[in-house]
Amino acid sequence: MPNESVATTKYWLALSLIKNLGSIKAQLLIKRFGNIESVFSASIVELMSLNKLGLESAQEIIKAGQNIAEYEELIGQMVNCGIDIICPESSDYPYLLNYIKDPPNILYKKGELPKSDYMAIAIVGTRYPTKRGSKIAEKIAEKLAQKNVIVVSGLAKGIDTSAHRGALNCKGKTIGVIGSGLKKIYPDENLELAEEICYNGAIISECPPDETVSKGRLIQRNRITSGISLGVILIEPEQGAINTALWATKQKKRVFIYGLDDSQEIEKTIKGIIKIVDIDWIDILIGHLPSFKNSLLLGDSEDFFDLF
Repeated sequence: MPNESVATTKYWLALSLIKNLGSIKAQLLIKRFGNIESVFSASIVELMSLNKLGLESAQEIIKAGQNIAEYEELIGQMVNCGIDIICPESSDYPYLLNYIKDPPNILYKKGELPKSDYMAIAIVGTRYPTKRGSKIAEKIAEKLAQKNVIVVSGLAKGIDTSAHRGALNCKGKTIGVIGSGLKKIYPDENLELAEEICYNGAIISECPPDETVSKGRLIQRNRITSGISLGVILIEPEQGAINTALWATKQKKRVFIYGLDDSQEIEKTIKGIIKIVDIDWIDILIGHLPSFKNSLLLGDSEDFFDLF
């Protein structure tokens, strides 16, 4: 990691490790003080002038600023373990995360993320799919990867695993977003898959490397799965996949569902969901992704909605 990158990232890392100080408060702090370094130069009185920041958090920021060298050392330790730490100012921070309400302050990464403009689609679904569901997820991922669309999923067993495998089958790029630390890959059975992904993509998490999986972290990681993607495809969805789709709608992303004759309940839950009738339909989706991306970046996704 270049020295100039470490100089900025250490402040973001310090902020990310302060309890009960999430990305929205971080954004308010930077808006108030101008940049991340200035946050740590502020006095406790200046910090407390931000209404949403409590005394404890203000004290922790002061303390972190006094010990900022420790965070630079921590970055070096992670790099030695093969883990990169990236912040919103890093060149390989996924650009689409800048367009969501609560982008992560820090991402821990193994492997390589695209360093510039990219197109990605998330594929998520049940951990206990039918054979047909697994095959469909794999085939859709292959079609996307063959057209240089990055396949995003959550490294869970079931549909997620099939999606990652589909992309890897044709040497395509895939990103696994996990709800645990990178030293605590979950589930254990996908450790080998995680290693394969790192050779042709990346595994990312906002959890510190030694943190174990939790329900809350899985829910929070879902916003990143949808956040780095232009859209989400559901295949035999269960609660976790539906949660990812709900994050997507909040982020003005498009949500698709493959098959399911009886999808009325899901259609009530997810407004504007589009049914994929067969795998060949993915070619149509791929053809419209540049238009969707442009509309999304301009803050107007209605043009894309009308295409289907």
